[in-house]
Amino acid sequence: MRLNCIRCKGRELCHRENCPFRNVFRTMRNLRFERVIEAITPPSIFVGRFGYPKVSIGPLGVREESMMLEPPEKWGSLDIPDFLANRLSMIHGRTFRDVKARDRILESIQEVAMSIKPSDVEMEFEKEPRIREIFDEVIAPVGIAGDVKRLRLIDNPKIPKKVENLLSDDFRSEEWIKELYESGFSNYYIEQLLSSGVAGSERRRRLVPTRWAITATDDVLGRFLINKIRRYPEINEIRVFSGELMGNHFEIVLIPGRFYFELMEIWMPRDWLSATVIEIDRENERGKKEYSKLSGGYYAARLPVLEYLESQKRCASVIAIREIRPSYWAPLGVWVVREAVRKTMKERGKRFERIEDALEDLKSRLKTPESLWRDKIKFLKRRTLFDFS
Repeated sequence: MRLNCIRCKGRELCHRENCPFRNVFRTMRNLRFERVIEAITPPSIFVGRFGYPKVSIGPLGVREESMMLEPPEKWGSLDIPDFLANRLSMIHGRTFRDVKARDRILESIQEVAMSIKPSDVEMEFEKEPRIREIFDEVIAPVGIAGDVKRLRLIDNPKIPKKVENLLSDDFRSEEWIKELYESGFSNYYIEQLLSSGVAGSERRRRLVPTRWAITATDDVLGRFLINKIRRYPEINEIRVFSGELMGNHFEIVLIPGRFYFELMEIWMPRDWLSATVIEIDRENERGKKEYSKLSGGYYAARLPVLEYLESQKRCASVIAIREIRPSYWAPLGVWVVREAVRKTMKERGKRFERIEDALEDLKSRLKTPESLWRDKIKFLKRRTLFDFS
């Protein structure tokens, strides 16, 4: 991703007439903080990855009612400036610990992570928290941070009975993830538990950087669903789903056949000096043997498609096209990809008998010329038993 807007931070280095970042960062620079802060956590925590195995960990909180108290599934109702204004105003009270450490402050942070309702916390900082913007293509942005020397939960966290039972069981982390998912917990809640270091058998529990936990959760759930889907009957028609969220446009094509997933990312030019960039990754029913070159976005895009196939109790080959448009001007995390695809798969969709007709339909909604992307779709070059002519 081109991060010019992130580097500039509203200082108008590009001389654009309408700077999308100006108001967000102007508001942040005027914020002042005290060393003792009472905040509401959604609940949410953040675990850094730099310095591993000694990492930063702590709750994320807001000082007043905010959209960030809503689950990530609701964030898509905001536009990018409003999302950033909400997200970057969150305060990260951090402390540094070895990933295997256990103490009272860590226990309090873990209780925050396990709670299913917002919790009030009091954080006493070593010194006044400072603006410290973290932008990443996997995690949601973090705006304000400070080192905590004391952390107190003001009210009691509400921890589900299922989680309390798992704490006493000797299950591996993957089994935790599957158990919670099948019990109806969201991937967002599960990835937070994994990150906080409570998941898995007791002797192997450790903190997991948030960035890694997000992708690990998407991957474990994806592989779990693929093992089920590949045993289902194939769909009997080509289905095309189309949708968009925050400048991420998706075209999802389901084709009769054994399980196969291919994701194409098309980065549209941001200005007249840049060019279209296209990257692709794929897998069959045997799964991926290496980490995707498309990073966490690959696993985030795959999961909602698998959830749809599981709900239909059907198997299919999948071509997914993600067109990243200039209106997506700041990296907000892979939650955008995941929720964009979920939104897309909820659409009614169209039915076709021929792949040519499906491609003709979807190209009318893409802004990138067909000549740039069509020949790069690997699936179309494969030999299958299905007649694409």
